[in-house]
Amino acid sequence: MPHKHITDCQRRVVHRHAMATQNSSTASHKTEQKSHDSVASPQSSQQPRATHVKLQSAITAAKFSDWGIYNYKAVVAYDGTAYKGFQLQRGERNTVPTVQGVLERALCQIRQESRETLRMQSSGRTDAGVHAKGQVINFYSHKLVPDCTTMMHSLTRMLPDDVSVRSMQRVPPDFHARFTAMSKVYHYHLTVAAKVDPFTRWYSGRVQSPVDLSLMRQAADLFIGQHDFTHFANLGNPDPNPVKTIRRFDILPNEHGFVFQVEGNGFLYKMVRHMVGALLAVGAGNLLPDVIAHKLALGKTQLPGEKYRGWSIAVAQGLFLMDVKYPVHDDPGVLCHPDIEHDCFGRPLVGSITGEE
Repeated sequence: MPHKHITDCQRRVVHRHAMATQNSSTASHKTEQKSHDSVASPQSSQQPRATHVKLQSAITAAKFSDWGIYNYKAVVAYDGTAYKGFQLQRGERNTVPTVQGVLERALCQIRQESRETLRMQSSGRTDAGVHAKGQVINFYSHKLVPDCTTMMHSLTRMLPDDVSVRSMQRVPPDFHARFTAMSKVYHYHLTVAAKVDPFTRWYSGRVQSPVDLSLMRQAADLFIGQHDFTHFANLGNPDPNPVKTIRRFDILPNEHGFVFQVEGNGFLYKMVRHMVGALLAVGAGNLLPDVIAHKLALGKTQLPGEKYRGWSIAVAQGLFLMDVKYPVHDDPGVLCHPDIEHDCFGRPLVGSITGEE
């Protein structure tokens, strides 16, 4: 059974982790001693460097062992208004507020473990101002948690009021919040009003004039299916695979305007906001649906070099990540990706789950 195999490996790696820590401490002591001797004897000046190399090797081994052995999944909701997106900002960990930053700080304190142990992953990196009701993360720990509900409540109590954890469970060691996902569901809320509504302005886009729902629905149908969405994404972060599959695209009226609901197996950078922006241009009579069909047909054969493509990208605050769908993964002892390479814990080897070298 995979679960028993993982358990046997845990004993061996925990032992290696302890030995690496002990070797690191011993090497550090020797470094200090030889450094002191080198003051009295110039002939020993090369010894501290050799010891330093050994010490670095021991630290590297200890760092690899820091990766947690138990994997946990959490569904997270947040108001993205005050955050610079989900992903931690490199080099500005303490000054730039991100959702990942507040989650990691709270988890590190609760688990008493490092970021290297947690190795947090998310289903997607929402942009600044974008909200989520169903963002999914996974993180690792060296400690087995018998009651995930208790940990969920403890984590939520330590988070700011605009971030909360909706559910938590232990999952297989190779579960990955992004790469195990089958599809994601986004909603975009649009208000149709001449004046800004102070109660919806941070949670909805806005157009001042009425738009044609029937025309927008016809154009939305063009997105359904498998297409190259190069022309419906920002070029700043090119995706090596711009071909995505949209499974449904519904536009529903509500009391304030409309809700655009889209589900797909993956999305390019700002792709949902580009699609909504194009549909609004169609609904306003400023863009023909044929242009959307043409852009989809072009794909990456002709990159969108112009600054204006025929529509304006929809603003961030109307977008919500609602749900991420996965295959059944209730048994932590059954691997999600049995065909990829794993270590003896069942964790995916570097690049094996992403296809990276």
